[in-house]
Amino acid sequence: MTLRQQFVRTSPDAFASFGRADRFERRACHRRRHTDTLGRLKSGSTVGRLSLVDGLHLDRITIRDRFLNVPIPDNHDVSRSGDRLSDPISQAALLFMLEIKEVHAAGYRSLRSIRFPVERLSVFVGANGTGKTNLYRALQLLHAAAAGRLAYELAAEGGFESVFWAGGRKSNDPVRVKLSVGMEASERDYALEYGVEAGLVPPAGAGFRLEPQIKTEGLVYSAGRRSKKILDRHGPRGHLLGEDGIKRPIGAELLASETALGSVQDAAGFPDLHLARRTMMGWRFFHDFRTDAASALRRPCLAVTSPTLSSDGADLAAVFATLAYVREDTTDLDRAVESAFPGARLVVPEPGKFATFGMVFPEYPNRVFEPSELSDGTIRFLALAGALLAYRLPPFIALNEPETSLHPDLLDPLASCRRPNALRCGW
Repeated sequence: MTLRQQFVRTSPDAFASFGRADRFERRACHRRRHTDTLGRLKSGSTVGRLSLVDGLHLDRITIRDRFLNVPIPDNHDVSRSGDRLSDPISQAALLFMLEIKEVHAAGYRSLRSIRFPVERLSVFVGANGTGKTNLYRALQLLHAAAAGRLAYELAAEGGFESVFWAGGRKSNDPVRVKLSVGMEASERDYALEYGVEAGLVPPAGAGFRLEPQIKTEGLVYSAGRRSKKILDRHGPRGHLLGEDGIKRPIGAELLASETALGSVQDAAGFPDLHLARRTMMGWRFFHDFRTDAASALRRPCLAVTSPTLSSDGADLAAVFATLAYVREDTTDLDRAVESAFPGARLVVPEPGKFATFGMVFPEYPNRVFEPSELSDGTIRFLALAGALLAYRLPPFIALNEPETSLHPDLLDPLASCRRPNALRCGW
């Protein structure tokens, strides 16, 4: 039995089992070592948020994604072995290395057709009504495709009457919204491109008359000059290229309103598809933190370890507590608070059933101000700092108009929060 088979038998979801690093290490050290085809990881190097440091033994490298410790055997190829993803370790490494390189949107609201590159830090600036939010929403819709909710999100925006290209079109042109994203782990010579088209139900088709349906869907893997189509779907029919190189038809149980990316859950059989979904599902979008009196930011939350801030910020207190009592390092966060509010400090009590936080200001050194007492700008700054300085950074962060409700004096401190994490951030 291969290393991959042994590990997948233990858990079909490779990523979920990485917490059992000790058990995996014992297995890994007794299994065959993979041939290095695309270069070896170098001790002490850093790729995105993936830091590579020496482990306890000199003959081993340890991948540390702040929250996960995965020992790797000597001479292990964390890229690819032969033509396919080699094992769960490789999937974990690439999950934190895949960066968005290009986004394409066509037929969506004000976007007739646009293809734009995305750098490790991208800033979009323009007047109101120029389409910045539609670019942001296009990325959210791709995220929804990975979650299997693309049709729902399009319907929630008002259906095709609202989301389709607002300009003129020829009478025989199909009503389609087209979205695609290119992702790349450049230092590992590995890239994926996912694309999806949604349209209306055909006259004789199954489904509700006005619901959005998936028309085409594809996933292409490429390495250097080589490329293979992993997913190729047209309407209800299509196929997936398995890990064994065999094409398999997409199951008939897949509905026209469902994406194959969000529905096929076979990580062992289709690791590239699994990797694309996990990466895209990890994206975070912070558009409009509520700061009113009923905001979740102002309430205690359940004390559950939270390495990444949720999109609505409801677990902000738990994110702060995770930094303070799990990572045991709030240096970056304390520096950001001091820079924004000189002389002030963030207070994070050790959680019981619930996690909470407060602020102490120099004018009132003996009083802790609860979140419900903080100004809108202060609570919003803390939420953005929590998003950018959390225990684990998502593969991609998108901030839409982060300066809203912030005093101009807070913009530089906010930018200083961004610098350590600017490798994968859209602004």
